[in-house]
Amino acid sequence: MRIMHMTRRPKLPPVWHKKIELKVPLCCEYCEENVRGELTILEGVKEIMFDTSTQKVVVIGHLDVQLEPSMVLNAVKKVKNRAELWKPSKNS
Repeated sequence: MRIMHMTRRPKLPPVWHKKIELKVPLCCEYCEENVRGELTILEGVKEIMFDTSTQKVVVIGHLDVQLEPSMVLNAVKKVKNRAELWKPSKNS
């Protein structure tokens, strides 16, 4: 008789969000509030993070909602028309 040992993989937490990164010219809190106002209207947006030093805005959304990068970008462009999708650096 042959005995087989099964090893279990550790369960990973379910992925419940997607991350969309944008480059947005932010100069002050007023700019952040305008961008935040446009993004909070979108269905599925869970969290918004700003980094004024790198001009980066990160939007975390629920996976079960069709939150596309183009939708997020178009919303931000209503108040910051020079916004664009974040391009990863060549080193990463």
